[in-house]
Amino acid sequence: MVNGLHGEQMLLGLAIGIILLIFMVLKTKIQAFLALIITTVVIGVIGGMPLNTITLENGTKFGILQSITSGFWKYLIRYQYHYWFRRYVGSDFRGNGSG
Repeated sequence: MVNGLHGEQMLLGLAIGIILLIFMVLKTKIQAFLALIITTVVIGVIGGMPLNTITLENGTKFGILQSITSGFWKYLIRYQYHYWFRRYVGSDFRGNGSG
């Protein structure tokens, strides 16, 4: 148990979230990225995470919106560097005839 979160409650939220994600993508034809964002919020709420960011005793920030935004930006920063580097190198290779 971490800050009032129980494992059974989090597993229930995960199971409901997976079912909800599959339903939204296959039956309602919602775009997958939007369905994934909605599902993450539902999983967090059912799992017992606070919607707004709170600070724990050890200084760690904790909350649904904080988790989504920090995870998204880490992903975006990590993979955008790779994308732009590949694009630059690929255009350079095509430009000089070697690619």
